[in-house]
Amino acid sequence: MCFLENSSSQHKALNNIYMNNKIKTILVCLLLSCKVIYAQVGLVINNPHKSAALDMTGMNNKGFLLSNVNLVALDNPAPIVNNAPETGLMVYNSNTALPALNGQPGGEGFYYWDGAKWCRLLIPNNISALDNLGNHKATDILHMTNNDIQNINKTSTQTESIAQGTDGLLPKAGYVATSIDTQGNVVWRPAPYSVAKDTIAFYKESTGAATFTTTFPAFAPIPNLDNFTYTATGSGTLMLEAIFYGQIEGLPAQTNAAADCFGRLAVYNNATLVDEMYTNGKLASFATNKFPAKMVLQLLIPVIKGTTYTIRTSSQLGNKNEAGGFVSPVSIGSITTAGGGVVNSYIMGTLLGLAPLPGQFN
Repeated sequence: MCFLENSSSQHKALNNIYMNNKIKTILVCLLLSCKVIYAQVGLVINNPHKSAALDMTGMNNKGFLLSNVNLVALDNPAPIVNNAPETGLMVYNSNTALPALNGQPGGEGFYYWDGAKWCRLLIPNNISALDNLGNHKATDILHMTNNDIQNINKTSTQTESIAQGTDGLLPKAGYVATSIDTQGNVVWRPAPYSVAKDTIAFYKESTGAATFTTTFPAFAPIPNLDNFTYTATGSGTLMLEAIFYGQIEGLPAQTNAAADCFGRLAVYNNATLVDEMYTNGKLASFATNKFPAKMVLQLLIPVIKGTTYTIRTSSQLGNKNEAGGFVSPVSIGSITTAGGGVVNSYIMGTLLGLAPLPGQFN
């Protein structure tokens, strides 16, 4: 019996030693088979790129589907858990009625949270549909089809210049830059006589007429058009244009008459004559019909800002041929036509921003 018991104990001891050695061997094999494990995760790929936390390049027939949420407002974090999205969190918004906010577009699409609001990722078609230009680059095409630019606020201005034209000519005083072809190539040329800086200085109409009953009397003033002053609001050229109307009055029936009339326009600086002009007109009348004449006078006067000038107008009757002698008077100024309408003579002054170049006014 003692032999059998000793033999059984030895057998158990040998089994324990064998099992311990086997476990140690398995552990050693496991340790020897381990490799370095990186923090990257690869889907359908054994070697994810080290720069990517998630590498899906092994999937060539599937896409990456973002969370589909229903955003309520661009400045509202809902419906994200706890209303506390992390900055940079990206979702796909399925709410097609999501309104825009302060120029930021709404609607369905991809959005990310910038810490205060949802920002939509745009494609070119979305950008062209927006009505907020933002930092629009001058090199980009601005499409304004069927739309107007309104409510512009000027924040700053900058003066640009064209040094020389495409023909190599440099700009000169009194010249303007103009396009010479359909491509918009620019050259410098003398400015037209009338420029954008022209200003109507005054306009006056006659309030009556100078009446003549004899030939070649002294020149008579035209009411309201004579002896008034003008103080130049800027330096430049004052263009004066005067229109005097005259006609033979009260002609008896079946009587013909014809007459010459004269008009004068003059400008003075104090008592010194600056310039003057004369012209004449032909008057005619047949029976009860009247044929008024129009006299046109024009002057160009260089003026200095702040200087006061005196403007004088007058008229005169010249030769008159009428059956039975001088019967009908002649009026120059405001006249009443055969149809009963009143026509007033007038004088208008225009201050030109630039002096005319030689040959520009004839």
